[in-house]
Amino acid sequence: MSSSRIQKLFSDQFFLQGIFFFLYCCILLVSFCAYAVKEPVWLRASNILFFLYFTVAWMYIDPVVIWAFAVSAIIYYLFIPGISFVAGVFLFGITLLFTFIYDTRKKALNVLEQRSDRLRRSIRDQMMRIDSQNSRLERINRKIRQIGLFKQMSETISGKLDETQICEHIVSYADQIINKDGVIRIFLLESNMQNLCLRSQRIKGDGFSGNLGNDGINRFVLQHNRSVRIIDRSSDRRISPDDKSSLHKGASIAAPLITADRALGVIRMDSIGTNAFALSEQWLLSDIANVAALLISNARLYNLTRQLAVTDGLTGLATHNACKHTIQALIGEHRHFTVFFIDVDDFKPINDTFGHIIGDQALIHISQILSAKAPCGTFLSRYGGEEFVMVLQDVSLQSAGSVANYLREAIEESVFSVRRQRVVLTVSIGCASYEGQTAGYEDIIRAADFALYRAKQQGKNRVVLSGG
Repeated sequence: MSSSRIQKLFSDQFFLQGIFFFLYCCILLVSFCAYAVKEPVWLRASNILFFLYFTVAWMYIDPVVIWAFAVSAIIYYLFIPGISFVAGVFLFGITLLFTFIYDTRKKALNVLEQRSDRLRRSIRDQMMRIDSQNSRLERINRKIRQIGLFKQMSETISGKLDETQICEHIVSYADQIINKDGVIRIFLLESNMQNLCLRSQRIKGDGFSGNLGNDGINRFVLQHNRSVRIIDRSSDRRISPDDKSSLHKGASIAAPLITADRALGVIRMDSIGTNAFALSEQWLLSDIANVAALLISNARLYNLTRQLAVTDGLTGLATHNACKHTIQALIGEHRHFTVFFIDVDDFKPINDTFGHIIGDQALIHISQILSAKAPCGTFLSRYGGEEFVMVLQDVSLQSAGSVANYLREAIEESVFSVRRQRVVLTVSIGCASYEGQTAGYEDIIRAADFALYRAKQQGKNRVVLSGG
């Protein structure tokens, strides 16, 4: 038999109890023999054996079982003279029965305790598994809610073409998606592409406000074109000492608003608590920034396209089409207004003599004078070529004639130099008035154009009123 099997055998409690029970029976047999022969040496030997037995057995077997054997042996020794050998054996049998009943119940209790421990461990494992599933379900629900808010944000803002409204909606939805106490802001670069201007902000719970447009965090984000998460603004190494002195202690996350060609600004969230934002919230803000940059870029592109459609690219005045819509709207409202049809005199010789670039500069010069000298609320457009149309509301034809002469004189007296040579610019103006009659857009323009034609026939550089 190998040593491992012997160690396993002696580690079995039932096997040890069998060995000690066998030894106990042997000692009892020796004791019976000693009392039978009445030999003192044998009696002392049996007493010593009993003492050694109980000392060793105490270390290996249940103390209750040992006490049971000990009590039975003591009773037998004390009363041996008056009790027969059969009575001793009977007493010893009762002791064995008690021991067996006790041991059986103890084993049953041990089995129940082991089952109870396994059940408790199983329940604990199930509770931990349930908690883990609940946490996972909560994260999934939070992701679903965030995706829903993203979808809602896209659907709500996609139809918006006003930059301010887009920024306000982005800030509102970003606050709902991240759902943390603090201040969330959108900064947009100004036209010089140097300074950041605060366009919208939202404060929730604890936060701080202030002019943070060009602080170290925003500069870092724009310089590196990537999002950033700062655990503590007052100790972050990415922020210069000069900027730290102006920043409050707390955490921040920020992301750049970037389109395909350039940066538009920064979206940022600040909290007064340190380490307030998780890494996942930094990526969330980056996703929001990408959507915001796309929406703002589309709005700017639309507004630029719309402006180009109604604005003359050379002079910055309204276009022919915008002029038509304005006059038709005034007619539809039955408003009284006067139309000036303005034409630059002898413009072709200027182009032929000095070139078309100088001709364009002459048109810009005249448009600037008309814009500066026209009464407040006047509509001014470049009708085509060297022709301009001006619309004055609630002005009689006679009063409009005085305004037209004032504009004509201002242009004539203005200084326009080409190669250090003064070129005199003059205009002819035809005026027509609408006073609620049944005339339409073409009729008003035709009347003003005919008055302009008469001014040209009369020698140019003059004002002619329609019907005059």
